[in-house]
Amino acid sequence: MPLESVFEEAGKRWVWRVDDQNQVRKTEIEVFGIEEGAVRLLKGLEDGDRVVAVGIAHVAEGMKVRAYQKERGL
Repeated sequence: MPLESVFEEAGKRWVWRVDDQNQVRKTEIEVFGIEEGAVRLLKGLEDGDRVVAVGIAHVAEGMKVRAYQKERGL
């Protein structure tokens, strides 16, 4: 998981997990380690969970988001 998706609050580490309705939920994680700009998790997320990786400071609980679609060209 990208290091940029993790934030700290009240002495804990969190990510914004995106649910099936594309709403974000603040989810506590436990970090196993950091390697080459990526976070290795011990617990908090399951395989296939989606997280917000860009603009996490501008996200709020329950906010609806959409996936970034890279376009061709510049």
